[in-house]
Amino acid sequence: MKEKRNINLMIVEDNPYTIFAIKDLIEDDDTIEPVAEALNGRQAVKLSKELNPDVILMDVMMPVMDGIEATRIISREIPHTKVIAFTSFGTESKRKEMAKAGAVSFLEKSDITADRLIEEIKSVFGKEKPEMDFL
Repeated sequence: MKEKRNINLMIVEDNPYTIFAIKDLIEDDDTIEPVAEALNGRQAVKLSKELNPDVILMDVMMPVMDGIEATRIISREIPHTKVIAFTSFGTESKRKEMAKAGAVSFLEKSDITADRLIEEIKSVFGKEKPEMDFL
């Protein structure tokens, strides 16, 4: 019997409490493995190059380097990694910027439930070619 492959997830979020909450939401799903956390885009780029995560949950607005620039770099340098934009500021312009940078999905922090988050991570992971289907 073929073993189910874990989805290696990196969480990029400048609020440690939000990181804790995200990990709490996905803890009951045995197919998603949080492998790294970053508090800004610069850390995310560095860790992505080291760990090659399958999916990154990327906050858009962060200090040091924002999620848009980090997504741009990661999408170019680690093309198999899929980025989900994650923000409280879901304006149309931010969605377009993240899509242009290479994000494949967009989640509003205020809309997150455990089921929604897990479903989105699995959906993005399963996509063969990233699609900008959230505009």
